[in-house]
Amino acid sequence: MFRISTLPLIALLLAACGTDLEPKGNGQKEPEPGESRITHVETGDGTLTTTVDATHAESWVFLDLDAAREVDEAAGTWELAFQRMHIIGNGASGVVTAWVEGKEIGAVPDEAQFRADPVDRDQAQAEGVFQTTDPDDPTGAGAWYAYNLGTHSLKPRERVYFVKSDEGRLFALIFLDYYDDAGTSGYTKFKWSEVVP
Repeated sequence: MFRISTLPLIALLLAACGTDLEPKGNGQKEPEPGESRITHVETGDGTLTTTVDATHAESWVFLDLDAAREVDEAAGTWELAFQRMHIIGNGASGVVTAWVEGKEIGAVPDEAQFRADPVDRDQAQAEGVFQTTDPDDPTGAGAWYAYNLGTHSLKPRERVYFVKSDEGRLFALIFLDYYDDAGTSGYTKFKWSEVVP
């Protein structure tokens, strides 16, 4: 009886998957002082389309939804932080998040569905609202994205995320892409707006 080990195959798959998620070219460049890694485009329908340059493998980009701008982590006023495919909410500041399936902003989830990401960043990456699985799982099961093993690409799931800010305002976000026009990964793009009851 012959036994074929699956370990080399699994290692090969993980290695192949990891290459497309890692920064390419100058993706390791830190921003210059005062240079924002967040850009907004008004869409004319009351929403903003935002692109976050989260290409750096170690730095986080912190977004204050209330002010619609990048902030320093120490300010503590951020709602969401981005690093490559990782997104976390600021559970330490009372930010809570929920999501519903679909591509259109409809009814807001009930209060019981909202939850805060863990304060510990590593734990938030593994168990948070945006990444409800082991971050080393290449399929991204439960994450804000789905990973295609055939094309080694990441695609946002059809979900609407609702984020209650540290100021008590409610925002709805729909993720659109993870790649820029040149195909470089780490450029998280989403449309969003405030939800006013």
